[in-house]
Amino acid sequence: MRVIVTGGAGYIGSHLVDALIKQGDEVLVIDNLSTGKIENLRHLLGQPAFHFINDSILNEPLLERFVPSMDRIYHLAAAVGVRNVLQDPLAAINTNVRGTEVVLGLAFKYWKRVVLASSDKASSIGVRNMPGAIVITLILCCARSRATGRVRPTTPPLEAA
Repeated sequence: MRVIVTGGAGYIGSHLVDALIKQGDEVLVIDNLSTGKIENLRHLLGQPAFHFINDSILNEPLLERFVPSMDRIYHLAAAVGVRNVLQDPLAAINTNVRGTEVVLGLAFKYWKRVVLASSDKASSIGVRNMPGAIVITLILCCARSRATGRVRPTTPPLEAA
């Protein structure tokens, strides 16, 4: 499988990339290294199944060059950390909202599956009552009715861990 991992140089992203490479996937990481670290991926540099681009998910033309040839997108890129958000709240909102809009828009345009990841701090679904819980596999898909052409979101059932 060919996949993109946005934010793949972060702690969670780099571990996901390791797992994907281990299972035989070809992985393209797009990360601007604002909070991620190249050191998390250094051991993969030079491997034929691994590719890294130091850029932002806000660079829509860049993403559009790669999304059509991919099978899946793991979207982990985000402006995170209280200090970063407080220092430049507009940039954080732009990265998190507009960046996600870019990723989801291209995924929809080319009919690609997207896996979104988030911590419980961004969630309002009762996870806060579970100390240390992290929500990392909310899969969002879209299905188009062939009869009406309308789009409806679908969420496959989550499997128990």
